[in-house]
Amino acid sequence: MKRIRVSLCMIVKNEERCIERCISSVKPIVNEIIVVDTGSTDRTVEIAESLGAKVYYYEWDKNFANARNYAMKKAKGDWIIPLDADEWFEDLEQAKKLLKYIHIFNDNKQFHAICVRIKSIDQKNPSVVTYATVMRAYKNHRGIKYERAIHELINLPHRNHAYNEGDFVTLMHDGYSEEKNFEKGKRNLELLLGQLEEGTYDHTIHYQIGMSYKQMKQPEKAYDSFMTLVKNADGTKKMLEIPGFAIACELASGLRKPDAEIDFIMERGLELYADAPNIHFMCGLVYHDRCEYERALYHFEHMFELQSLLGEDNQGIQLRNEENDKKGSCLWIGRIYQTVGYLDKAVEYFEKGIGIGEESEKTNYQARNTEHLIRIISRRDPKELITRLNDCFPQMDKKTLERILPIMRRNAPGQGFLYFWEKWYALTKENDINLLVALALLGEWEKAYEGYLSRYNQNPNDIYKIMISSLCLAAGDKLAHSDFIAKPENADYSKIVIQALTTYGNNKNVLDAVYKMPDAGAVFSAGNTLYDMCFFAEARDVLIKSTEFPGTNASKLASCNDKIGVCSFLTGDFDSAKTYFENAKKLGMKENNFKIFYKLMNGEKLEALRV
Repeated sequence: MKRIRVSLCMIVKNEERCIERCISSVKPIVNEIIVVDTGSTDRTVEIAESLGAKVYYYEWDKNFANARNYAMKKAKGDWIIPLDADEWFEDLEQAKKLLKYIHIFNDNKQFHAICVRIKSIDQKNPSVVTYATVMRAYKNHRGIKYERAIHELINLPHRNHAYNEGDFVTLMHDGYSEEKNFEKGKRNLELLLGQLEEGTYDHTIHYQIGMSYKQMKQPEKAYDSFMTLVKNADGTKKMLEIPGFAIACELASGLRKPDAEIDFIMERGLELYADAPNIHFMCGLVYHDRCEYERALYHFEHMFELQSLLGEDNQGIQLRNEENDKKGSCLWIGRIYQTVGYLDKAVEYFEKGIGIGEESEKTNYQARNTEHLIRIISRRDPKELITRLNDCFPQMDKKTLERILPIMRRNAPGQGFLYFWEKWYALTKENDINLLVALALLGEWEKAYEGYLSRYNQNPNDIYKIMISSLCLAAGDKLAHSDFIAKPENADYSKIVIQALTTYGNNKNVLDAVYKMPDAGAVFSAGNTLYDMCFFAEARDVLIKSTEFPGTNASKLASCNDKIGVCSFLTGDFDSAKTYFENAKKLGMKENNFKIFYKLMNGEKLEALRV
């Protein structure tokens, strides 16, 4: 096999936080490390040199393309891997996979670059993850160079990229702190506005200007920039136009722009990119937020079908976290079917969502789809829930059980939780909160109480205090001797009742306590908690109680009547449902919120309503 030399090229400034992580992750697969420093005042250069990098200095001229081209000239490799300092390979296998593709495409005359999937983790909230597809390896040919002073692009022959749709290389990225994000946005904006004045960019520059304003937390200016992009989009720049439409739509919703403006964004998006899953995702979210469920369902299902045809890449654009992939499609479709009472269809899609993807990649959606599945099935038949979850998770190991048990504890207190807790305890013998919940559900109130009390004595804090009080609430007379019994006049009474609801479900003692809660807001919150747990009959009664408090504003009453109407519909009481929907309408609720329920009560089928 021909020996191929690979160069890592980086341009950096004050990256001591992360440059070692980046270089170390890729060092085993490269033959040289080129670092171009544009003015660091920290230990960046020292760290790079200690890792074997050749460091060159470049006087910053406010042009990223020039700096990258300077680094490229210093590289002697046949291929170049251009990484930013805050990017890294999580393990050596991912780096080796990229090297494998470099060998595969080295003699290919058509493709000159390789795309990877960037997995970005929010520094402030690591559970927020976004994906994008970017070029991170290219042939070191004469004539290939970077263009554009800001948001630079590599100028490849025929603009062709090579990537594997089914087996992406994953590159990690952890972004910027809020302060650095602002600084970056301000710096970029200055460069972009200069380029705009010179007229050297096409209409997609407004995407980058909008992103800079967004980073600087100036949503109105960001919205204006994205709307300029939307109005001038021509269908030839999908990598920026498609996410530009989505961000314009999101900003319009946040800024409460008229529906007509949002409709214009959707119409333009569908006109130019009718086969783009992300545009249908955007439309689905808008219609879902408007409670126009037929239209939302149409777009989410169309999105799912397109993803099945196009593969998981979806043009490499990510919208709201991971929610525009196939697992997210299943979640949204399932939620709509669940909302309108098509529970078997909802279960079908939640199960699909659990089953899609590799184990390492589906944790977030596994949890969300699993949670909705559990809420529905646990109310019907705990045995069915056990069977379905065993089918969904054939390898019921410790890791899987650790993910399932907290969901079960919140949404399926009872036989289902006990079954999976026993499997977990047999594997671990660990004595944790799950054990105490299991003891309570088995009626061993004193043993559960002693366990909570022991933890509280070791670490006295409000969390354990609320847990003990919620246990006492559910136990009733069984723990009448406790000093932790909550009373309606206690400041934490509402918190304790909500905690008891989420842990012990529709326990009679807990439901009795709900009706003693001191204000409409607290009772409404309890009703919503029961609704989210699919206890619709109990939720309806509690929500009715929340409307009886004097002084509740019309908006809250409208929302409450609407939710009571949904609960009545889902429990088969159509006459009451119509009454409460009419009340909601008189109080100012949009007709969209309950229009579909009227159709369903009149015997129309949801499938026949799709446009």
